[in-house]
Amino acid sequence: PVRDNGHSHFCVLPGLSPRCCSCGNIDGMVKSAAFDMKKKKISKAPVTEVQPVPAQPTPQPPPPPPAPVVQVGPVFSWLDWSAFWTVTLAVLGVYFYTLAPTLTLEDSGELATAGAFAGVPHPPGYPLWTMMCWVFTKVFSFVKYMGQPNPAWSIGFMSAFWGALAAGIGAMLVCRSGADMLSSLESDVSQPLRSGLQKWVCWVGGVSGSILFAFSPANWSQSVIVEIYSLNAFFLALIMILAYTWLKHPTDKMLVVLSLCFGLGLTNYQGLLILLPAIIVLVLLKDINLFRDFVIGAIPF
Repeated sequence: PVRDNGHSHFCVLPGLSPRCCSCGNIDGMVKSAAFDMKKKKISKAPVTEVQPVPAQPTPQPPPPPPAPVVQVGPVFSWLDWSAFWTVTLAVLGVYFYTLAPTLTLEDSGELATAGAFAGVPHPPGYPLWTMMCWVFTKVFSFVKYMGQPNPAWSIGFMSAFWGALAAGIGAMLVCRSGADMLSSLESDVSQPLRSGLQKWVCWVGGVSGSILFAFSPANWSQSVIVEIYSLNAFFLALIMILAYTWLKHPTDKMLVVLSLCFGLGLTNYQGLLILLPAIIVLVLLKDINLFRDFVIGAIPF
């Protein structure tokens, strides 16, 4: 039986053509049957709800390991400082014992007068040296010579002071640089020295070499009278050791200190300019970018 528009139709199929028994409507019967079957399929089909898929979190890469902290130790060891103090005190003691009691020859009288009164000696004037002389004459104003004030002795002692410091810095520099040079050798000759003898070999070399420099005729004679050359020797040694320190630990702070000391040294004696080409070559070999910036900055001058 097939229901079509509220009427029941009965079709006899075996051996006959499909036909509705009551109305003879074949097409309507077939269409009604197809419609009812499609409706039943739609009504019986289960309805499934699509559940939203939760978003999976994006895996984050693991954080990079922290950079290792490089511990930068001091450039100079206790042995280097012992070489400095050994030479400085020994040389200062000998200079003090051989110090000129008062004025000597050449420029001594003129320089002593300018230093005692903070004046201006002959060109280039030595402004830094003159101001230091004035300070020393005030500190040692109690020193007399035959009952009279003796500023020449105070200024001569200043020469001895700076000369001794120059020798001490030289000993420190030789001791440190010698140890670094030996430690960088990879030959069999340097192996026995690394076991403990190396540092003492460098200490003896620095002390003996600086003492030879301190008591050379030219340096000794200028370090016990009223003269400007011992202060120049001090700046020479100071700039070399600052340059070596910057070579080991290149920092902007050390380069600024080196430049400041170089400029102050030029106010004492312009012979210090002989170190300028060496400093330029040092910067070129250590930091080519810094050398490039230096050249570009110096073009206007």
